[in-house]
Amino acid sequence: MLEIPTIDKKILKILEKTNKPLSKTEIAHRLKISPATISKYVDILNVEKKVKVTRYGNIHLVEMGE
Repeated sequence: MLEIPTIDKKILKILEKTNKPLSKTEIAHRLKISPATISKYVDILNVEKKVKVTRYGNIHLVEMGE
């Protein structure tokens, strides 16, 4: 069965590809999803320590040991 990527996996993939911090709005624009939805998933990824949200709201992947 083909696995459909979930929103959180899509967010991680975009951050991997760009290799730079992005805002929630930029991610939402790239995925064609509302910023509110992206915010919800970024909050989950942040709690899981897969991404880090900077003071000014940019999101980046968490490096090993960070």
